[in-house]
Amino acid sequence: MIRKLLLAALCAMPMLANATTLTSPRKIVDMGCHQDGSVCYVTLAGSLVGPTNCQGTSVRWIGNDNSGKLTLSMLTAAFLAGKNVALAISDQCFTTQPVYPTFLYYNIHNE
Repeated sequence: MIRKLLLAALCAMPMLANATTLTSPRKIVDMGCHQDGSVCYVTLAGSLVGPTNCQGTSVRWIGNDNSGKLTLSMLTAAFLAGKNVALAISDQCFTTQPVYPTFLYYNIHNE
């Protein structure tokens, strides 16, 4: 029984390490990537997001891996179509540029 409880606690630890806050659906007002494509960003309309030491409306992610490229294409499509997005903002700042928040996943809203 103790083994099962310990295993359950260990499995839950990654979820606790990366807590998120889902934003309300927001308009993307600006977006882009660094010239080398390593870091991309979206700027959201509305109030600041992210942990207190890196709050802002500009949210960053790694753009040069497969996941980052997919995120860039999906968010670009949303931006060009005028769709709102909701981002699951991480409770950790973006490690490459720790003055900015980052996110773990997103939803595109068809409103």
